[in-house]
Amino acid sequence: MTAQDDFSQKTQLKPIADAERIVSLDVMRGVALLGVLVINALSDFRLSLFETFFTFHTRPDWANRLTDVLAAGLMEFKAITLFTCLFGVGIGIQADRAAARDFAASRFLMRRFLALLGIGLFHLLLVWNGDILTLYAVCGLLIVPLRRLPVPLLIVLGIAAITLPIKIPYSGLPGSDVLRAHAAQATRIYAVGSWTDILLFRWYETWGFIRPLLLGILPRTLGVMLLGLTAWRAGVMRDPGKHRKLLWYIFIVGEPMAR
Repeated sequence: MTAQDDFSQKTQLKPIADAERIVSLDVMRGVALLGVLVINALSDFRLSLFETFFTFHTRPDWANRLTDVLAAGLMEFKAITLFTCLFGVGIGIQADRAAARDFAASRFLMRRFLALLGIGLFHLLLVWNGDILTLYAVCGLLIVPLRRLPVPLLIVLGIAAITLPIKIPYSGLPGSDVLRAHAAQATRIYAVGSWTDILLFRWYETWGFIRPLLLGILPRTLGVMLLGLTAWRAGVMRDPGKHRKLLWYIFIVGEPMAR
């Protein structure tokens, strides 16, 4: 192999080999996605998104009520928080591997997140209003210029972004009466409306309800991703055995907060 061939192979971006995969991260992603799937199957796949704001128990019998309580307590926000954190870890991994192949990591990430944004908007507007790809793409684009900041600063920014919605509550969503009326309208239109009716309603819903909802959860999502990126940059996810005490501390402190 010539030097030129070796350089071409090194700079070519392609799916990683099985030997390069980090199995523990794949397992955690699988667990997180299973939790997200269970929650969606119990609620969002069966009811309109805003109906779930007002309908916790979808069936009156005790078995379904118990299932709702256990799923909400054990999986709901923990699963999405874990998945979001691992998305941040993935940003760090992809940036490192792109740089190792002499490829501009920022340009590589921007291209991926712009593609993800396009897929997310298509999904949000034409498939399902519970889409998170758009939110993840926007957060990823915001992280690209921040990813090389010192680890302590990334930790501060991540924690600040997570606590911001608590200190300064976001009031962009309409009031409860408007949401209830919209939920009833959504249930009717999605059930019996024509394709045109649904498309027009989806545009109205996205701009008036989904957009402020996503803006409200964007800071926390961004903060969790930044902490995931930090965990990779600091070596916590590369060699968790060396950071066992820290991980136990994060579990004990963070578990009650992921609700």
